[in-house]
Amino acid sequence: MKNLKYLLSISLIISSFSFGAEDEEIRTMEKDGVLYNINNSSLHITPADNAISKASNDMDGASKLAVKEESKDENSSSEDSCSCPITLSFGTVTALGDEGDAYDPGTSLSINVPTPWAFDLFGKNWKVSGELNLSNLSNINNGNDVNINAGIAHFDPSFDLPINIDFGLGVADIDGPGGISGTATLDVSYPIPFNAANLSLDFRYQKFVDIIGDDPYLDFGLLDTYGFSLSFTK
Repeated sequence: MKNLKYLLSISLIISSFSFGAEDEEIRTMEKDGVLYNINNSSLHITPADNAISKASNDMDGASKLAVKEESKDENSSSEDSCSCPITLSFGTVTALGDEGDAYDPGTSLSINVPTPWAFDLFGKNWKVSGELNLSNLSNINNGNDVNINAGIAHFDPSFDLPINIDFGLGVADIDGPGGISGTATLDVSYPIPFNAANLSLDFRYQKFVDIIGDDPYLDFGLLDTYGFSLSFTK
């Protein structure tokens, strides 16, 4: 009987320690969104979810970085796909004045590329683009044809009109009269309402100026032309 009492006493002591340990394990508190464990004997608190919180933060950071990189790639791809629309033009060119009696109309081919440059003048924002133009005039009297190669800088003031007007200045090489010359252009374009392609009808007046002559130094009567063309922008 005495041994039974001892066994019961030892069992009660072990049970109390066990329940105490269980109570100590489950005592927690939460502060500012962080879970802490409480030591029953010392009442010290220690963060219970440091590792979990840190891993969660790392995963959030990696997720945000991935989203940011994906957004950056999409923006870069979008910019690359539409940053440089090229305009191709094909049409006719006709000489004016006395030269018009000596040459038949010829053909004109040009490539126009926009640039990122622009400037403000007269209350307008002038956009700058560059053109390479190749044209020719056929000699009526079985003489030499005139081949014209020109590089032209265009300045578009973006008037609020149903037509587009721009001005150009450049340098031309006339294979025939004049040689190296200056050139100026006035272009008027009308967009064609055609959904399948970006097309426009263009009219151009172009003046060539002799800049290497001796007397006069600038000869504005070297050559004048006009022409019509169809432009396609891609």
